Amino acid sequence: CGPTGVGKTEIFRCISKMTGIPITMEDSTEYTASGFKGKDVTDILYNLYLNADRDIEKAQRGIVLIDEIDKKISTRSEVEVYTKAVIDSLLKMAEGHIYHIEAKDSKIDIDTSFITFAMSGAFSGIDKLNENKRSMGFMSEEQKIEQEKTTSNYTEKALLKYGVMPEFLGRNKLVVMNSLKEEEFCRIIQESDKSYL
Repeated sequence: CGPTGVGKTEIFRCISKMTGIPITMEDSTEYTASGFKGKDVTDILYNLYLNADRDIEKAQRGIVLIDEIDKKISTRSEVEVYTKAVIDSLLKMAEGHIYHIEAKDSKIDIDTSFITFAMSGAFSGIDKLNENKRSMGFMSEEQKIEQEKTTSNYTEKALLKYGVMPEFLGRNKLVVMNSLKEEEFCRIIQESDKSYL
């Protein structure tokens, strides 16, 4: 979890590049429940297989990053059925199963037992749901900044209020990436190989 622009996707791109482990980065909004218009979650595995240069052994030890997972979480009952089905399918896939994939030129079996699954999202508006952020009395600017550093918006309680299923939280390790400071943006612009300068 973390606000937009903190490098949630980039960190996995770097891990893949430095280790040579194949990765597929997928946008969760493209996937739908089986029987509805949109991509099926098994397409993720096929994309990983292609990114592993069609090497099944490499693919079975790859990384799957599902970005924008917060867009598949809803508290509105009319859409919850469709979004929950996608989350359930992803959780089942991450548990480790053998999937039969119909490729264009062949049929392949992919075992997901050793694939690393990561889900990322900004969870916009979560700060309004976090009880830890509420304070009483007057605070100086320094105290406010210090409180923001020590108290994360992305607590399990706040994520549950946001609509995240308890079983989803139970099967995923929560890692919070904090907003970047002005000095960090300056360093990225001046020192990074990704800098537009």
